[in-house]
Amino acid sequence: MFRLMMLTGQRRGEVLNIDWTELDRVRSEWLLPAEKSKNGRGHLISLSSESRRILDTQAGGKKWPASGLVFRSSRGTRLSGFSKIKRDWDQRIDRKLWAEDAGSVRFPWRLHDIRRTVATGMQTLGVRTEVIEAVLNHQSGLRSGLVSTYQRYDYHVEKAEAMALWGAHVAALTNR
Repeated sequence: MFRLMMLTGQRRGEVLNIDWTELDRVRSEWLLPAEKSKNGRGHLISLSSESRRILDTQAGGKKWPASGLVFRSSRGTRLSGFSKIKRDWDQRIDRKLWAEDAGSVRFPWRLHDIRRTVATGMQTLGVRTEVIEAVLNHQSGLRSGLVSTYQRYDYHVEKAEAMALWGAHVAALTNR
């Protein structure tokens, strides 16, 4: 789940609550319904090949299911306990850092910081600000007020290109 957050830039709750009905493998898209998004607007998310691989794994290497939560507990219920999961993840990061450099320091971070990492990373790769804002489904100053009334373009093509670029970048960094 955390890797999909890193690859898509979407919020924890949005990724956590993905239902297979929202996903289209053929088109490589995830349609986040308005009622599940923080800003109440539906959001079309392009899936990189790395994101599709994660979803293929969640589906057990078979055809994607027609419905049901993508991420669920062994009992089939919604995942929970993120504080414990993040604490365990932090401990693994600390062990790896200290194994490589005993003097290294890990700064505190929150899961929401992943979105900032995605935005900054895309910016570093040359993705335009308005495309990054569209990827993150932000209702920012760039897309509010009169601008949202007159400028309706959704940046679908540019978002797909940005997601492919970002997915390849993350894969290269993680040797996948």
